[in-house]
Amino acid sequence: SSVFSIPFAGLTKDGIPNFYNADGSKTLGGINLSSNNVDFLTYSGTLIPTDLGVLSNTFRYKRWSFGAHVSYQFGAVTRLRAISGLLNDRNALPHELDQRWKRSGDELYTNIPRVPTSYAFDQYGSDNLVNGYYAYDNSTARIVKTDFVRLKELSLEYSFDKKVLRHTPLRNLSMRLQAQNLFLIYSDARLRGDDPEYMYGSNVTAPKRVILTLRVGF
Repeated sequence: SSVFSIPFAGLTKDGIPNFYNADGSKTLGGINLSSNNVDFLTYSGTLIPTDLGVLSNTFRYKRWSFGAHVSYQFGAVTRLRAISGLLNDRNALPHELDQRWKRSGDELYTNIPRVPTSYAFDQYGSDNLVNGYYAYDNSTARIVKTDFVRLKELSLEYSFDKKVLRHTPLRNLSMRLQAQNLFLIYSDARLRGDDPEYMYGSNVTAPKRVILTLRVGF
């Protein structure tokens, strides 16, 4: 469950990712991920949360009942989705690429590399660029926290007075309105709207739901 990453050393003035290799020097394509020497990798955290739970409370006033449920998770990390295999005109580019390096000087403000051009392939070499962008996907630059606080559910219930029901065959009657999977109160800003609970697999966030329940007792 531990996550180790290649130490990211920033972007060059041309927007190409650099890394620290085993001897501490900067390199683009000199990272050998199949090497037995992994001492230079950086510990980034764990995939398993250290703290998680649900906070619930119910408030009652006369015949009204209001409930709130907040779920939370802290202490774990994950990697952002890989971009190395998406940098071509056959794929939809991830939304974070709108913050990529575009011109000299951008390397001071972003750690997202440029979209490589044919000129870059000629200048740096095809193998170097391919290895470099693959290393970028597995570097410290792609680590994000999966911490979150979520408003999981709100509910409102009303129980009818027995006096209202005395001329009916009902012993009790209540109506309950629930709204579930409402929104994230907090998550890592680098996720840019992606849900830390649903980062992989279908990547489809649990849908928001509104449920109306009528409880009848005879």
